[in-house]
Parts: sequence; C-alpha cells; structure tokens
Amino acid sequence: MTRVQQVVGAIAVVSVLLALWLFRTSPSAVASRERADRIARAEELAPVATGGTGMRTSAALEIEARQVRVAPVRRVAEVAAVLDAVRRVSLAAEVEGRVVEVLADEHARVEAGAPLVRLEQGFHEAAVLRAEGVLERARANHELARLDLERQRGLSKRRVGSTADLDRAVSTERARAADVQEARAGLADARLRLSKALIRAPFAGFVERLDLEPGAYVRVGERVADLLDLDEIEIEVGLTDREIVAIVAGDAATLRVDVWADEEFAGVVTGVGSAADPQSQKYPVEMRVPNPDHRLLPGMLGRVRFELGEGRAAIRIPRAAAQSEFELSYVYVIEDVDGASVAMRRRVSTRRVPFRPDLLEVLNGLQEGDRVAVSRIRELRDGLSVRIRGKAL
Repeated sequence: MTRVQQVVGAIAVVSVLLALWLFRTSPSAVASRERADRIARAEELAPVATGGTGMRTSAALEIEARQVRVAPVRRVAEVAAVLDAVRRVSLAAEVEGRVVEVLADEHARVEAGAPLVRLEQGFHEAAVLRAEGVLERARANHELARLDLERQRGLSKRRVGSTADLDRAVSTERARAADVQEARAGLADARLRLSKALIRAPFAGFVERLDLEPGAYVRVGERVADLLDLDEIEIEVGLTDREIVAIVAGDAATLRVDVWADEEFAGVVTGVGSAADPQSQKYPVEMRVPNPDHRLLPGMLGRVRFELGEGRAAIRIPRAAAQSEFELSYVYVIEDVDGASVAMRRRVSTRRVPFRPDLLEVLNGLQEGDRVAVSRIRELRDGLSVRIRGKAL
C-alpha cells in the first residue's frame, strides 16, 4: 500500500468518525435522547406515584395548563412625555396706568371675558370726551362745507358763480369729510384705550400668575398675568422612522401618568411631523387628552402609548410558566405517555414583551398545540404524572 493510499484511508476513517459524532451531538438527536430518557423516568416513577396499583391518576398532581397558540403580535410604541397646557398666554398691559383694583385671585379659574385687573381710567375717559368733541366740530365744519358746495353748484348752474369758486368749494367739502373720518378714528382709538384699562381673560382658564397690588404702576408691555387652558392637555413626543409611518392624525393614543398610575387617559393624535429633529433624529407627534376634571397638570410626567397595528406572528406564554436556571429558561410541557399526562421539562428561548411584564415571548422550543403548565411550577418534576384541571386554555 502506497503512502497516498494510507493518507486517503486515514482521511476516510476520520470523516466517518466525525459524521457519527456530529449525528449524535446534533440538536435533534440530543432532544430525542432526552425525550426518551424523560419517558423512561416517567415510566419508572409511575408505579411509585401510584403505590403499585396501576392507577396513576389518583396520585397525579393537579395543575392548570395553557395550549400554545401562534398569534399576530400588535406593535406598540411607548414613550416618556411631559404634560403641557393646550393654551398658555401671558397677558401684558396694552396701556400704562396705575392699578386700581385686582379682580381675580391667583390660581383661580376664570371664565372667558372675566375682568382680571382694572387700571386707572380717568385719563382715558377724558381722552374719549375730547375725541367726541373733535368729532362734533369736524361734523359741523363738514356740514358748512357741504352747504357751501351746494350753493356754488346752484350758482354755477345759473352761470352766476365762477368755476374757481366751485372748485374751491368741492375741495373744502372733501377736506372737511376727511376731518370727520380722522375724528372718528381718534374717538375709536380713545375708546379702545379706555377698554384696555380693564384687562380681561381672553379664554376660560386658570390664573397662574397675578401678583399685582392696587397702587402699582404698569407700563405698556409689562406682564400682568399668565393664563392656562387646562380643559385639554397637549403632549409632544418623538417617534422613530419605523414608528412614524404607522401614525396619522386622528389615531387614538393612551396616556398613563405617574401620579395616577392605575388610570389610563384616552387621547387623539392631532399632528404628525414630516421632518425629524436634527439632534434626536425623531419625528414630532402631537396629541391632546381631554381633561374635564383638571386633574392632569402641566409638568406632570407620564408615558404615551401608540398602537402601530399588527406585526409578525409569535408565541407568548405567561411569565409564571417559565423557570430560570443559570440564565437558561425552562417550561413544563404536558405530554401523553401510555394514556397518562406527564410533565416534561423543556428548554426554551424567551425574551421580554415590551410593556407586558406578565408575558414572555418564546423564540424557540415550543410549537403551536403544545400544552404548557402554568400553575404549581415549583412542585413539578421532569416525568411527573399530572392531571389538568378543566381543559387547557
């Protein structure tokens, strides 16, 4: 035998041994051997559990089980949020003057149009009277100019008056009419300033800041009070590009607030951004939540949940059905062995379900139709006879 033949023969022997080793250590072969061992142990345990009578059911452990189902998983997005008022305005003085009266309490609710602060009105009332006098004088002058124009037109028809006199009368009448318009504008301005001396709430809401006292002097543009509309709460959050494509204005959303942890508040999406924020790379989404009892306040922290529709199919089981040992997860699958129900321990791969701490998603190890024990897990042993209470849900 040549050296080449010897090398080829050695390679062939190594290949056969390697193939046998791979076959015996493959996941399917290992699973089959483990299942055979569990069945054998179950058969060995059965007489002990029954006391040798052959009636296993009398000593079987009664448990609850759930049948595994593959179902579409609803995609959700949940993000942290800070609550804000739907409307927030700072009311500033539009005319200057001394504060005569403060008509609202800080932090109190006021209706639309309710008076908040009254400034000194005497100067503004005098300005109105003065503007009324200017208007009356302008009207009288306009009336004289109108009568003179009619007179000149009559003379012109009889060819007694000159054309220059007629033109002068027309020009004078128009100038006096303009004086009337200017006087009306002056009166309107004076009346508007008088009205601005009484600062009113532009909408119904809560007075957040009003720390003026009678006698204080305010100037034009100086902040007088802050007003919040809390009948609705507005929230703006950011979503990723994969999440934003599933959201449109009008979609429902829910809010949970830390201080009201046991309650869920329904809201609606009012706006979806079309461009991502340059820093966060997330798209802005605005929503509003009705707040009729005014329990939701600006600055509160919460979480907003959006339903993004159905995604891939998955298997989910109760978290209580799985045991963890050395970072590995196991469940007990109920199998039929010689007409009896036996709990077989099986290793599974799982991961947490976002926003559902009571569930686990099974990545592999289970298939649709399997029955999984969901109660008395700590009392179960591999190969133990069990009796399912009722039917597997």
